Amino acid sequence: MPENIAFIEQPPYSPEPNLVEQIWVEIREQCLDNQLLETLEDLKEQLAHGLKAISEYGDP
Repeated sequence: MPENIAFIEQPPYSPEPNLVEQIWVEIREQCLDNQLLETLEDLKEQLAHGLKAISEYGDP
């Protein structure tokens, strides 16, 4: 193994170090749940709506 690579042991699910994962779960539950989006633009609009909603009420 190269010297510049190190293993970091983490539990199988560790949400604390991965804040993006928490945000993605929140967006999926609040904005994308049970929806059929026809186009990529529809998806972008829903994601923008979800991010705006999260930013208005704070941390998920």
